[in-house]
Amino acid sequence: MAVLKKGAGWTVVVVEADPLVAQLCKNFLRQVPALRLAGTFGDGREAWNFLRRRPVDLAVLEARLPGLDGLELLRLARREGLAVEAVLTAAKAEPRTFQEFLHLGVVDYLLKPFAPSRFLAAADRFLARRRALATAEALSQRAVDRLLGVEARRAALPELPKGLQPPTLKLIVQGLQRSPADFRSCAELAVELGLSKVTVRRYLTYLTQIRRVESALDYSTGGRPLVRRRLKSPPRLDSAFSETAALRSPAPAVDRFRSDHDRLA
Repeated sequence: MAVLKKGAGWTVVVVEADPLVAQLCKNFLRQVPALRLAGTFGDGREAWNFLRRRPVDLAVLEARLPGLDGLELLRLARREGLAVEAVLTAAKAEPRTFQEFLHLGVVDYLLKPFAPSRFLAAADRFLARRRALATAEALSQRAVDRLLGVEARRAALPELPKGLQPPTLKLIVQGLQRSPADFRSCAELAVELGLSKVTVRRYLTYLTQIRRVESALDYSTGGRPLVRRRLKSPPRLDSAFSETAALRSPAPAVDRFRSDHDRLA
């Protein structure tokens, strides 16, 4: 067991019997500034003793654990009224076990081996939920649908590309709107918004493809030119969603940007 010092952000524990997988999870979490690792545990009972004593926001929890498995640990947490949320990891999703985890309110369920992008998507989902519930006095139906993962059928609002979430897109657009005249880098936005650079880059690439942001190359870094972006004016979030259809036939300029982005980012 390893316990880290207290700091800012939402607290996370990794509960994983495989040291290699535990280390990978810790590496992925370092890419999300808003999440602070509070401890790692290879045994379910050790993790439970820790959770009873200290408030934790999120547990990256393996389903099969020695001492106390993930399912029983989460049952105990709910029985004791602990507010910890969970992202489950498992080698397979057995229907009965999967259903019970859903009843216990897990944020996400990751099947091993999972890609870094899939892990970061689960982290983004947790952050989107926490931010929405922390800032909104009353949730709209659309906000409720997003938090519950319900895909609303709206002809005027085409679906985002697979893996992109409306709350995260809105957060990034709002970050760009705070300084609309400035070109921002992925790293700067990631630190400001508490997201990973990988996540921010994916959403900025999407916004570029639907022509909602413009880009410029910064040669002052002393090394490779840095791609910086800002919203085109006037910035409207609704337009970013309504222009999703542009992805089907991107303009040649978008293709050229994609090549430059892949080479420089």
